[in-house]
Amino acid sequence: MQLKADIQKFIEQYCPPFVIVDKNGKSVGPIVDGDALVTFNFRADRMIMLAKALKYANFDNFDRVHVPKTHSAGMLQYDGELKLPSKYLVSPPKLTGHLVNTSQRKDSEPLHAARQ
Repeated sequence: MQLKADIQKFIEQYCPPFVIVDKNGKSVGPIVDGDALVTFNFRADRMIMLAKALKYANFDNFDRVHVPKTHSAGMLQYDGELKLPSKYLVSPPKLTGHLVNTSQRKDSEPLHAARQ
C-alpha cells in the first residue's frame, strides 16, 4: 500500500495501522522481549496511546499479537496524571504566566477576545 497515493490528503492523524513486512509477509522489525525503546512525537495523544500499549497488559485500542517485555522511556512525560511514560528523558517544564493567571491579576486590564 502506498499511503500517500491511496489516501487523499494523507496526514499522520489519519494514518491507518500498518506493519512493514518482507516479501514473505513477515515483519522486518518486530519489537521483542528485552528491546529498549525511546519514544517521541509532537502529538501527546499518540504517545499516551503508545505508552499504554507498552505498559498495560489489558490495553485494547489496537490488536497486539504479543506484548513484549521491553524497557522504554519517552522523550517527555506526556500524561502527568497517569505518569505516562513513567520513565522519560526530559523533565516536564514548569509553566508559569498562563493566560488565565495573567488575566486574573489585580493590576491587569480585563482581557477581551473574540473569534471570527
